[in-house]
Amino acid sequence: MKDALGLVVLLLPMAVATAAEGQLVGVKLVKQTDGVAAARPKVTLPEGCALHRETDPSYGEKYYGENAREFFFHARLVGDVDNPRRVKVQWPGVAIARLIVGDDNIPFQATADGVEFDLPRSGGNTTQVATVISDPPGMQMILMHHLEARRAGPYATGPWPEAQIRAHFNFLLASREALSLMGLLAADRGFEQKFGLYGFESNFPRGHVDHPPHFHIIFIPEKWEDVQVTHFRLDERGHIVVNDWQGHGQHRQFKPGEVCEHKLDDGRAVLQMTVTDAGGLLLTRPGLAAQYTLVPDARSGLGSTAVDVLRDGRPFLRVSAVDNAALGKMRIVVAPLAEDAPAERVEELTYDPDTGKLVQGK
Repeated sequence: MKDALGLVVLLLPMAVATAAEGQLVGVKLVKQTDGVAAARPKVTLPEGCALHRETDPSYGEKYYGENAREFFFHARLVGDVDNPRRVKVQWPGVAIARLIVGDDNIPFQATADGVEFDLPRSGGNTTQVATVISDPPGMQMILMHHLEARRAGPYATGPWPEAQIRAHFNFLLASREALSLMGLLAADRGFEQKFGLYGFESNFPRGHVDHPPHFHIIFIPEKWEDVQVTHFRLDERGHIVVNDWQGHGQHRQFKPGEVCEHKLDDGRAVLQMTVTDAGGLLLTRPGLAAQYTLVPDARSGLGSTAVDVLRDGRPFLRVSAVDNAALGKMRIVVAPLAEDAPAERVEELTYDPDTGKLVQGK
């Protein structure tokens, strides 16, 4: 379950490592000017720290690397928590704009040939660039941001999946609208579990092979091992082609027309999801008469342009999102397609382009 396991760090606190293993701490150095340097930097760690290197047999380094925007590495820390740990990075000719551990900027001292800094203990995944939104109460949305300069792992080569990236945002945000209309995100939804609306990652953070492009509607129980995970795979038109489902130690592929259910511990279904032949997604709530279908934009036929929300087969809302990952800005438009639909709503999200941490917005 590589996809699901790769998301654990976003849902749960990092487990405390044993003293023998040490704590894994990620560091990211963002360059003042984009571009891959002629030479790799040299990292010098103090006593009690060790550079962590691990390789994926297909895609290479998982915890250490450089791309056009940044250099990152991971260290294992063992010993006194309060003991300052001075790290040196020698990288002649490369100016550093900022140094990040977790979601936090870390002060550093520029030297003649690089930088020096004190390494804190942090369990945050520095290589992830994701915005977390937890409003309304029945939802946890995680928007993964995609910058071609960071492409790595299975996305390192080949066509950049721009259409799938745009489509997965449109489907995620349309899912939020549909689930809200169905009463599944409100505080009085009738159960404690939340729905996780998650994207995919194209920068191979800590070796997360999040491929091919997809989005998730996850059902999050009290125990992570009981999580129910959908992977709605997208093609070049921004159409859903299949639902790869994982849960309770099982894996199944739901093809168009086959119903997948998110269930409570007592077996009651709270949401039914069916991929349609037209590349959309039918959502139904048992006991609720209205049905909602997410379909690629009716004008262009492309999910990358927008996703329409149909209520009982009739156009109701149109959802579109544009994400500028380089600047850290996302614009979301929810437009009415029916007289009784809510008025147009525009959301502007501003986030840290190097961490995804929300600066302004919901």
